[in-house]
Amino acid sequence: MLKYKLFGLFLFSLNFVVLSKPIFIPVGNTGLIYFIHAKENTFNLIQDSCTYVQYNMNTGEKIKKSYTFLSDETFEFFRNNYLPVFKNPNDILFIDHGCGRVYKWTNDSIYRIDKSFHHKNQHLNATIYHDGNVYLYGGYGFFQAKNITTTYNKVLNEWFLYEVHGTKPYVTPFFYSFYSHGILTVFNFKSVSSKIADVYDLNINQKKWNYLGKIKSPPLNQVLYQGIAQRNLDYLITEKSIVTWDLEKSQLNYFQLPIQYQLKFVQVLNEHVLVLGARSGDYPYYFLIYKKDEFVFPKIKSEHLITSRGSNLPWLISGGIGFIIGLLVLIGWRFLCNKKRYVNLCFSKPVFEVLKYWITKGNFQIELSELNDFVGYDNPSLETLKKRREILLKSIKLELQDQFPRIGNDPFEISSHHQDRRIKVLTLNRFISDQLVKGGIREK
Repeated sequence: MLKYKLFGLFLFSLNFVVLSKPIFIPVGNTGLIYFIHAKENTFNLIQDSCTYVQYNMNTGEKIKKSYTFLSDETFEFFRNNYLPVFKNPNDILFIDHGCGRVYKWTNDSIYRIDKSFHHKNQHLNATIYHDGNVYLYGGYGFFQAKNITTTYNKVLNEWFLYEVHGTKPYVTPFFYSFYSHGILTVFNFKSVSSKIADVYDLNINQKKWNYLGKIKSPPLNQVLYQGIAQRNLDYLITEKSIVTWDLEKSQLNYFQLPIQYQLKFVQVLNEHVLVLGARSGDYPYYFLIYKKDEFVFPKIKSEHLITSRGSNLPWLISGGIGFIIGLLVLIGWRFLCNKKRYVNLCFSKPVFEVLKYWITKGNFQIELSELNDFVGYDNPSLETLKKRREILLKSIKLELQDQFPRIGNDPFEISSHHQDRRIKVLTLNRFISDQLVKGGIREK
């Protein structure tokens, strides 16, 4: 009896609400295809090309059923490359991760409905379902990050650019987002290790972007999982906390994550909360389905938006200070530009390692293929290797632009080798290379 009392005290000391027993659904370690049918109040896990398991979200009762998979693609490819969208029970869709092909679930059948193709242009996008329409923001494709918004036309069964105005987020592969009530809030980082994010929101109905300001936010390297190829969910999971975005108050709220939880993503679905977790054993992944009002954790802190729309100081005082500072800057600009020296420049670990190697090379030139040594640590496929290399190049460029704003958009030049034009050569800007050598560089 004593040990049970001690265990109870231990749980209390962790300071979190003990949740009621959820519905437990074990799954394998392969790609996951699932959807929620709101009208039927069921969670449906598709196992293979002919069967799926239907779970009652109130009782946990399960039924194995058959269905028809109509596709010219293999089921394995479908399972690993399509994202379920099921906010509307009459419009349960499976969308190509990179934009393009679209499948629909109707009457125990999956079949293709689009007249498109595999765009491969918006991998890791923010997927939005709003007022019966699907929108994709951002993503990565063909070695470039994107800040475009596309939408699926259900009449023409094709994808089109969704033209919006206002101040768009700058193009970067480093972002995450939250979506609520027609508003997509995007947190944009200059690098994967940045601790400050620029915050934008997209009003879908108004077709307008707004720049909100900056906020202290967990760097992307602290985020454990963004969902199944999704960028925007109801919760963001870090190593020690669950993070949500309060749209009305413009703040991030941090909640304590119990130590026994190994969450990968959390998604709110009407009156239920869907959780993907991980563990060791025969079923390394599992789903948990909670009732919404029972999924509660204690709040740790809040981070408020550093707004760009005003100031707490009196306008005249802040304006006067700004004028004086601006005048001083103008007077000493040329002198400062001529005399500036960069000392102890700080970079994220992957960028630091590359630059440390780069500045040792003759004429500050390296071949593009040399970057493979920095991203090929687990013998990835050629496609994965290329994607990692491009992301690394983006990080190098962004961090150099941040450290050397005078240089502009070209901190290094990409050209063909003089002996073999198939070989790409990267040449570091001369001013940057001199400052890196003279001033020294270090890892953040």
